[in-house]
Amino acid sequence: MSETKEVINVVISGDDGATVHIREVMAEYQCFKVVQAAEIKDVKSMDEQQNLSLIIGIPGTDIDLPYIASQALIARYTPVAGDYIALYENDYVSISPKKVFEEGYNKIEFADVGGDNELGIPQEHMGQVNAIAKMCHEVNRAYTAAIREPLKHWHELEEQDKNIVIEHVAFLIINVDADVKAWHDAWVSKMIVAGWKYDAKRSLKNKTHEHLKPFHHLPEKQQVKDALFHSVVKQAIHAG
Repeated sequence: MSETKEVINVVISGDDGATVHIREVMAEYQCFKVVQAAEIKDVKSMDEQQNLSLIIGIPGTDIDLPYIASQALIARYTPVAGDYIALYENDYVSISPKKVFEEGYNKIEFADVGGDNELGIPQEHMGQVNAIAKMCHEVNRAYTAAIREPLKHWHELEEQDKNIVIEHVAFLIINVDADVKAWHDAWVSKMIVAGWKYDAKRSLKNKTHEHLKPFHHLPEKQQVKDALFHSVVKQAIHAG
């Protein structure tokens, strides 16, 4: 496997040389950590240069794009069609043989339409999502205990309350670049569409909730809980 620190781009217009960062045309894969990768569909030599043009495809489309692989990147291994180009944190890039990559990584499909349950999460990923959700809840529980507003243990939660936590985790996995307030904004929109409105007192009967307001207007302790949750999910999916 070869690796380089260079920042990389793919050509989106052959005539004028317009490019985008290769991250924009990669899907996500997971082993013990999440990486972005693209399958190499073809490899072409470049005239009068020792670089190679790697033809990769935008996930979910039939569009192929050329990526120029430098001599440094291919110095230790010359890729062939079917291999993968992977992008790690801090823009580290590597070429991985097909067999090695596919045995070590599974493509993340959380954003697929449908799913195997009402939350739209493929069944094969539910174990992972549940584990992260439980971890997030217990971190929040430790925080609320410290401010003397204890939460129930994970195993004591009603199924519907667990599902809210799981849905929060899935949202952050799908929306990898989401900031701390993104989930709250999405939740507010969903609640309003379902007929809920703001009131200082929460009521299931009247469909009122005290948190149906902009994130920056939430109590500081709620903002801290969301920030802790966000941090735990991000660390979990990027853990080495």
